Amino acid sequence: MNVLIAYFLTAAVLCVLGVSFVLSLQVTDRPRHRWHNELEAEAAYAGFSLSWWEGLEKEPVSIASPHGYELKGLRVRSGESPKGTVVLCHGHGWCLAGSIKYMKLFLEQGFDAIIYDNRSSGDSGGKRVTMGYFEKDDLSAVIAFERSRPGFSGRIGTHGESMGAATVILQSAVASNSAVASSGASVLPDFVVADCPFSDLSDELAWNLKSRYGLPREPFLLLSSAIARLRCGFAWKQVSPIRAIEQAGGMPNVPLFLVHGSADSYILPKMSEDLFAAKQGVKRLLLVPDAGHGRSLVTAPGLYARELGEFLSQTN
Repeated sequence: MNVLIAYFLTAAVLCVLGVSFVLSLQVTDRPRHRWHNELEAEAAYAGFSLSWWEGLEKEPVSIASPHGYELKGLRVRSGESPKGTVVLCHGHGWCLAGSIKYMKLFLEQGFDAIIYDNRSSGDSGGKRVTMGYFEKDDLSAVIAFERSRPGFSGRIGTHGESMGAATVILQSAVASNSAVASSGASVLPDFVVADCPFSDLSDELAWNLKSRYGLPREPFLLLSSAIARLRCGFAWKQVSPIRAIEQAGGMPNVPLFLVHGSADSYILPKMSEDLFAAKQGVKRLLLVPDAGHGRSLVTAPGLYARELGEFLSQTN
């Protein structure tokens, strides 16, 4: 009997460890998607034409990450005398193709754009995804790169979707406290647009464990986070946009526009509502009716464009 109990206990422990390891891998080790392979599908999904894309004035950019790899992307011109540049961050497990539909809105508003592959995504370097922990430093490097470019003038904004949205909030909160890069260029954005961000990574993963797999928060969160710390150099609790805003005193010096689909069951809209409540200063919240995760723009393109235009005018 004791042998049988020991067998089942060992099996249970191994099962818990296995699930925790798989959870950690699902967060940090994602297959790479190259934008040129995903462009046609993204155009069909988002409703932009390939002829429009081909007609844009684009140039490749390669930007050194402070973590020792290159960030690959594209700089896209809006026309003569742009109002500035918007840097766009895509979501978890995807590539810069996911930023194109949002980029189009900013081009129409008179902004140039930089779209790039996050670390461990697309053509960029880096071994593993860190859900914004190291990505926020990469974003600062991209902002500094653009602000240091000869001939640059105007404002710099950031836009992110999902994990990218968490990244732009984390970056702006950190930059609020330390806004000068090693190059001497300011990395504080003039405005931030965050589409369907999570407010806290631990809470988000706990919600997905419960809603998708029917599993409790612990011990899986604790163990998977320990695995991420050993393999990737960060823990889940270190990725918390809402805590970053609070530590930045409410981040009053950076205007923030939060967008979330009311029908988002992957990252609940309450997370954006909580971020909105924590933010001080200029802020705006748009909850798009009936929109699922990352689908606010394709669900209500006119509403999204109008609200974005009003936000940009408000922050000018």
